Amino acid sequence: MAEAQAVSDTKVSVLKRVGGNTLWVAAGRFADMLAVVLTNMVLARWLSREDFKTFFVVFNVVSLLSICGTLGLNRSIVKFISEGLAAKSPERAASTLRWAIGATLLGSLLFAGVMTAVTIRFFYEEPSAWLAVGLAASVVFRALQRVVTEALRGYHEIRGASLFAGQNAGQAAGPVADFVFLLFVVAAWLLGFVDPSLSAVVVLNLMSVVATLPLSVWVLHRVRESSFAANETTEGEPKSLGAEPTSYAASSSWKDLLRVSFGILVTQFFIFLIWNSDVWLSEYLDEKSAADFVAARGLLMMVMLPLSLINMAVLSSIPELFSQKKFEQLEKVLRTGSFLAGIPALAVILFVFFFAQPILTLYYGPKYPEGGGLLSILVLGRILNAFAGVASFALMMTGFQRIHSVISAVASAVLWLAGPYAAVHYGAEGLAIVSAAVFTLHHAAIWLAVKKYVGVWSHLQIPGRLRQRIGLHKVANSEPA
Repeated sequence: MAEAQAVSDTKVSVLKRVGGNTLWVAAGRFADMLAVVLTNMVLARWLSREDFKTFFVVFNVVSLLSICGTLGLNRSIVKFISEGLAAKSPERAASTLRWAIGATLLGSLLFAGVMTAVTIRFFYEEPSAWLAVGLAASVVFRALQRVVTEALRGYHEIRGASLFAGQNAGQAAGPVADFVFLLFVVAAWLLGFVDPSLSAVVVLNLMSVVATLPLSVWVLHRVRESSFAANETTEGEPKSLGAEPTSYAASSSWKDLLRVSFGILVTQFFIFLIWNSDVWLSEYLDEKSAADFVAARGLLMMVMLPLSLINMAVLSSIPELFSQKKFEQLEKVLRTGSFLAGIPALAVILFVFFFAQPILTLYYGPKYPEGGGLLSILVLGRILNAFAGVASFALMMTGFQRIHSVISAVASAVLWLAGPYAAVHYGAEGLAIVSAAVFTLHHAAIWLAVKKYVGVWSHLQIPGRLRQRIGLHKVANSEPA
């Protein structure tokens, strides 16, 4: 009876962790996407063609440098804060937060200098210094926003994190900041209080992040104080620190924090390369083929949106359950999350594969007639990503980020070696095939590494009752635990 009750409690806990969090993450991501789509529609009409194209390029650079400016703390802070709370030590979590914010400030200032140098190198003839200042400041404020937002996730404040979390590429800085940016751009377009230019857009975007950062900091302060208050209510009860999972969880000193963060930073850097290198390699194509390839490539982020939602929903649960050695529950969380994300992602992949050209025409207009075939090839490379589910974050958030870094580095090297050759000799189709193949092999290696090093499977699992209804219960009984 007690065992049955424990199983029931585990199921409820898994559904609560994954399902409830996913609703907030989904709402935040969809709101963010809506704001970005509407903003791009306005910017396409307000800016010149050259400025509109450059806008995407420079903000991808800002996004990459802001990630580097966090020194990897935007991910490791979730791990350390979650482990501190799991050990019933809000002091450890608070210490982690202080170190993270201080290190991020220093790191982002360093990479802001890099952004300034890049701006001067490529935009030296820009008549306004606001461009260089705005882009450099954007690196700093976006880096701080990333760490503050992920700290909220570490404290299991998914609602707040969903409101302020942005995507890793482009101008997206979170639903709240992006809607403020949309209002600024619409006002500038309709009222004409500034001339349409790249500098004006950069300053407006910076203003939106600066305006919303204090609000996210205030939410974090409230959540942090609540963690201390909750701990004080159980002061009379015996505290159990539980089993220490790894040496990382034993202390929240700056050495431990930066040691783990550096590995995660390297991993994020190579992940960014995996996701963006094929766009840069399109420079080896002729102008028309490159335009078709980049247009097709731009839709892949929306294809994998369901998986992105689940990743953010289960992120804080992974280090907590791993630190407590609750491997069975960890696997349930991972595989349930992968199912909730993988099935919609696979459905979208199949839909895009068969209707690639109409989708491109609807989104971009009839400007990219040959992009449909390229999009069909590229989405096939995301099938294993959808099946493996949250494998990537499962490896990073359990102390095995170095393994992830090695796999990602090898995959990036293969892409940079094979991509140019394929582009030159076989055109856009060759580059698309290489990109899809490398992406597939990359996620296959990550998926197997999770099983080997973490000890659990992460791929999608059909729930038991549904398996019984479709006649898969015998197969399920033979699956590895």
